[in-house]
Amino acid sequence: MVILRRLVQVARDATPKISPHQESVFIAELCPDDGYEYAVLVTSLRQGVATIAQFYRDRADCENTFADMKGDWSWGGFTTQHQDRNQLMACFTALVFTWWNIFVRQVSPIAHREGHVSRPILLHGVARRVTHAGKTILRLTSLHAKSQSIMMALSALTKQIKNASAHAASQLTTAKPWDAIIRSIFAPLIQARAGPTP
Repeated sequence: MVILRRLVQVARDATPKISPHQESVFIAELCPDDGYEYAVLVTSLRQGVATIAQFYRDRADCENTFADMKGDWSWGGFTTQHQDRNQLMACFTALVFTWWNIFVRQVSPIAHREGHVSRPILLHGVARRVTHAGKTILRLTSLHAKSQSIMMALSALTKQIKNASAHAASQLTTAKPWDAIIRSIFAPLIQARAGPTP
């Protein structure tokens, strides 16, 4: 058994949230009000405490992803008697979920945004394709209340991808522009998660 504690900021005027139906003595013993939050892990792993704690944090991140896919992306909402159809739809859902998260992380690289939060913000808009003088432009008009900040973020993302592809366009190979674009997409994610890029 591993018991972890982490110091949390507690408001001084906060009142304890104890239901009148609960025994306050039991709650006080189980969750002491000492400014820390506790986690109790039961495991058979033999690694150090810090490693075990990180394993459980990573596991919780994975479980949050599956909950997001089931709840916000209807991953568990289709079932047929044909296993091939189920697998095909699961793959489609996972693919759309993955690319949507990559796109949202480009717009907001600091925090994960769940589907029920990110989709209304970024999908409340009308897109129109305009072709003129050999150029095709996609014009987006946001209908969201926060349209100014959304458009600024999307414009910054467009500029970043254009710079990455223009920088690599001089290499004259098809792989180089894609490498540069993929690197520009994933570099902020890696840096946000792991710190400075080695």
